[in-house]
Amino acid sequence: MHFRSLCCALIFMLSLLQPGTAQAQSEAPADDLNAFYQSVMAALASEPRPSFSIEAEALIAFTVSDDGSIESINVARSSGSNPLDVAALELVQNAAPFAPPPEGANRNLSITIKSTRPVLGFGNLDRLRQ
Repeated sequence: MHFRSLCCALIFMLSLLQPGTAQAQSEAPADDLNAFYQSVMAALASEPRPSFSIEAEALIAFTVSDDGSIESINVARSSGSNPLDVAALELVQNAAPFAPPPEGANRNLSITIKSTRPVLGFGNLDRLRQ
Protein backbone atom coordinates (compact mmCIF):
# COMPACT_ATOMS: atom_id res chain seq x y z
CA MET A 1 0.00 0.00 0.00
CA HIS A 2 1.36 3.39 -0.94
CA PHE A 3 1.22 6.13 1.64
CA ARG A 4 1.29 9.66 0.29
CA SER A 5 0.98 13.04 1.89
CA LEU A 6 -1.54 14.93 -0.18
CA CYS A 7 -1.97 18.65 -0.32
CA CYS A 8 -4.17 21.10 -2.09
CA ALA A 9 -3.52 24.76 -2.78
CA LEU A 10 -5.84 27.62 -3.50
CA ILE A 11 -4.98 29.99 -6.26
CA PHE A 12 -6.09 33.23 -4.70
CA MET A 13 -7.36 35.09 -7.68
CA LEU A 14 -10.85 36.26 -7.10
CA SER A 15 -12.27 37.10 -10.48
CA LEU A 16 -14.98 39.61 -11.07
CA LEU A 17 -17.55 38.05 -13.38
CA GLN A 18 -19.99 40.86 -14.01
CA PRO A 19 -19.63 43.03 -17.12
CA GLY A 20 -19.24 46.72 -16.38
CA THR A 21 -17.30 46.05 -13.19
CA ALA A 22 -15.27 49.27 -13.30
CA GLN A 23 -18.41 51.39 -13.31
CA ALA A 24 -20.00 49.44 -10.46
CA GLN A 25 -16.86 49.59 -8.36
CA SER A 26 -16.53 53.36 -8.67
CA GLU A 27 -19.61 53.73 -6.43
CA ALA A 28 -17.73 52.41 -3.38
CA PRO A 29 -14.41 53.70 -2.01
CA ALA A 30 -11.44 51.61 -3.17
CA ASP A 31 -10.41 50.92 0.44
CA ASP A 32 -13.83 49.40 1.21
CA LEU A 33 -13.70 47.24 -1.91
CA ASN A 34 -10.17 46.04 -1.17
CA ALA A 35 -11.08 45.25 2.43
CA PHE A 36 -14.09 43.22 1.27
CA TYR A 37 -12.16 41.20 -1.32
CA GLN A 38 -9.29 40.61 1.11
CA SER A 39 -11.73 39.39 3.78
CA VAL A 40 -13.22 36.91 1.29
CA MET A 41 -9.74 35.65 0.41
CA ALA A 42 -8.80 35.35 4.10
CA ALA A 43 -11.96 33.36 4.85
CA LEU A 44 -11.23 30.99 1.96
CA ALA A 45 -7.59 30.61 3.03
CA SER A 46 -8.62 29.63 6.55
CA GLU A 47 -10.53 26.56 5.35
CA PRO A 48 -8.88 23.12 5.48
CA ARG A 49 -7.66 21.96 2.09
CA PRO A 50 -9.07 18.83 0.47
CA SER A 51 -6.50 16.14 -0.38
CA PHE A 52 -6.35 14.38 -3.74
CA SER A 53 -3.70 12.45 -5.64
CA ILE A 54 -4.51 14.08 -8.95
CA GLU A 55 -3.26 17.33 -10.36
CA ALA A 56 -6.34 19.32 -11.40
CA GLU A 57 -8.18 22.58 -10.79
CA ALA A 58 -11.79 23.60 -10.46
CA LEU A 59 -13.17 27.09 -11.03
CA ILE A 60 -15.92 27.88 -8.54
CA ALA A 61 -18.25 30.83 -9.23
CA PHE A 62 -20.34 32.27 -6.44
CA THR A 63 -22.48 35.28 -5.62
CA VAL A 64 -22.31 36.99 -2.23
CA SER A 65 -25.60 38.36 -0.86
CA ASP A 66 -26.11 41.60 1.11
CA ASP A 67 -25.52 39.84 4.43
CA GLY A 68 -22.35 38.02 3.26
CA SER A 69 -23.97 34.62 2.77
CA ILE A 70 -23.67 32.74 -0.51
CA GLU A 71 -26.62 33.50 -2.76
CA SER A 72 -25.59 31.06 -5.50
CA ILE A 73 -22.63 28.78 -6.21
CA ASN A 74 -21.61 26.48 -9.06
CA VAL A 75 -18.69 24.80 -10.76
CA ALA A 76 -17.86 27.18 -13.61
CA ARG A 77 -15.10 24.90 -14.92
CA SER A 78 -14.82 21.30 -13.77
CA SER A 79 -11.55 19.75 -12.70
CA GLY A 80 -12.59 16.54 -14.41
CA SER A 81 -12.88 14.91 -11.00
CA ASN A 82 -16.31 14.94 -9.38
CA PRO A 83 -14.88 14.45 -5.83
CA LEU A 84 -12.53 17.42 -6.31
CA ASP A 85 -15.34 19.58 -7.71
CA VAL A 86 -17.56 18.72 -4.72
CA ALA A 87 -14.71 19.40 -2.27
CA ALA A 88 -14.04 22.76 -3.93
CA LEU A 89 -17.73 23.71 -3.65
CA GLU A 90 -17.75 22.68 0.02
CA LEU A 91 -14.61 24.69 0.74
CA VAL A 92 -16.27 27.89 -0.52
CA GLN A 93 -19.56 27.10 1.25
CA ASN A 94 -17.77 26.45 4.54
CA ALA A 95 -15.89 29.76 4.29
CA ALA A 96 -19.19 31.68 4.27
CA PRO A 97 -20.62 33.87 5.54
CA PHE A 98 -18.24 36.55 4.36
CA ALA A 99 -18.20 40.18 5.43
CA PRO A 100 -21.16 42.05 3.95
CA PRO A 101 -20.07 43.62 0.65
CA PRO A 102 -19.96 47.41 0.44
CA GLU A 103 -22.46 49.14 -1.80
CA GLY A 104 -21.33 49.01 -5.41
CA ALA A 105 -19.08 45.97 -4.94
CA ASN A 106 -19.20 43.24 -7.53
CA ARG A 107 -20.73 40.29 -5.70
CA ASN A 108 -20.17 37.77 -8.49
CA LEU A 109 -16.82 36.18 -7.72
CA SER A 110 -14.87 33.11 -8.72
CA ILE A 111 -11.88 31.27 -7.35
CA THR A 112 -9.69 28.53 -8.76
CA ILE A 113 -9.00 25.66 -6.40
CA LYS A 114 -6.07 23.55 -7.52
CA SER A 115 -4.99 20.17 -6.24
CA THR A 116 -1.36 19.20 -6.52
CA ARG A 117 0.44 15.88 -6.46
CA PRO A 118 2.25 15.25 -3.20
CA VAL A 119 5.98 15.58 -2.69
CA LEU A 120 7.25 12.41 -1.08
CA GLY A 121 9.53 12.77 1.94
CA PHE A 122 12.19 10.30 3.05
CA GLY A 123 9.77 8.51 5.37
CA ASN A 124 7.36 7.92 2.51
CA LEU A 125 10.14 6.63 0.23
CA ASP A 126 11.04 3.99 2.81
CA ARG A 127 7.45 2.77 2.85
CA LEU A 128 7.32 2.62 -0.95
CA ARG A 129 10.40 0.34 -1.04
CA GLN A 130 8.71 -2.27 1.17
